[in-house]
Amino acid sequence: MNYSFAKKQHIINEYSTGGNATFISRKHNISKSTLYRWLEEFKLKTPVDFNISKSDLKSKLKKLEKLENEIKVYEDIIKLIRLTTQQKLKYARKLDSEYSVHSLCSILQLSRGTYYNDKFRKVEVTLVERDDNKFKPIIKKIFHETKGRLGSPKIRRLKMNEGYKIDEKRVKRLMNELDLHPNRPDDNYKNYHKRRYSQKPSILSKS
Repeated sequence: MNYSFAKKQHIINEYSTGGNATFISRKHNISKSTLYRWLEEFKLKTPVDFNISKSDLKSKLKKLEKLENEIKVYEDIIKLIRLTTQQKLKYARKLDSEYSVHSLCSILQLSRGTYYNDKFRKVEVTLVERDDNKFKPIIKKIFHETKGRLGSPKIRRLKMNEGYKIDEKRVKRLMNELDLHPNRPDDNYKNYHKRRYSQKPSILSKS
C-alpha cells in the first residue's frame, strides 16, 4: 500500500508527539521498521531553519526554562497528593484527547506501557468486584436510613440476619470507599456528662 507524503507526515507526527510505535504500527497497518525508516527519511527531507535572531533565541530559552519549571511544579504536586495508579490512569483517559500521551505520562509519572495496557485491555469484572457492586447500594441505603448511627459491625449483623454472607472487613472497606463514616458522640457532650456526674469533694473533709 502506497502512502502519500502527507499521510507519512501525519503518522510520524503522531509518533513524535508521544505515540507508541507498536500501537501506531497496528493502527496504520505498517511494520515498525517501516515507521522507523520513514522517520529517518523525514529527518533528511525536512529543512532546518537556523535563521533566528539572538533576541528570539533568548526569548525562546526563557519560555523553555519557564515550562521546565512548571513541569517540575506539576510533578511535585503529583507526589504530594499521592495519586494511586488507577487515579492516574483515570486522569490520563480523561485528557488523552487534549494532550499527547508522552506529556500526560510524564506529568503523571506513569509509564506509557501501563497506560496502553490499561487502554486496550479487556475489561473483566471479577467476582469480588461484582459482589462489591451489589453490596455498595445496600450498605449506603442502610447507612442513610439509620442517619449514620451504625458502623460496620452492626450493618454486617443486619445483613447476616437477612441471609447475606458478608464479613465485617468487607463492610468496613466498602464504607470507606463510599466515604461513609458513622457519627461519633460529641466530645463536648461526653465532657459535660463527665463533669456533671463526677464526684464533688466532701465539704466535711475540708479543714
